[in-house]
Amino acid sequence: MKLTEAFPSKWLRAADLDGQPRLVTIEGVKLEAVEPGKPAKPVIGLRGMTQGLVLNKTNGNTLAAFLGDDTDTWPGKKIVLYPTQAEFQGKLVDCLRVRAPKPQPASSAPESAAATKPAAPPARPSKVAEELATATADDVPF
Repeated sequence: MKLTEAFPSKWLRAADLDGQPRLVTIEGVKLEAVEPGKPAKPVIGLRGMTQGLVLNKTNGNTLAAFLGDDTDTWPGKKIVLYPTQAEFQGKLVDCLRVRAPKPQPASSAPESAAATKPAAPPARPSKVAEELATATADDVPF
């Protein structure tokens, strides 16, 4: 038996990722009371997951850097969650961090319109460039 199964949490934890990064899609962001007597925190709902990701300042700022400051625009955007460790009160503790998904290589992307167009013929040099190329040093007036 896993203790995480015996004591399920409403909030996503590093242990829930089984040591692997996970690409997820944001469904929404709302303020929720996470700890009694403390201010509400932003919680991200994730497509296909029952647990929410409670945003701390570090993850919130990271997401704002690549998704923008307005959380109303975040639904439908993809992010990567990954487990790591951070120092907390002098000890290393497991935590979750977020990052932008890595761009897909062009070879695995569907063909773009640019890839299906034939290459343009090379530009023909101008008449002046042709004359300079054929001129001898004595022909150049400077």
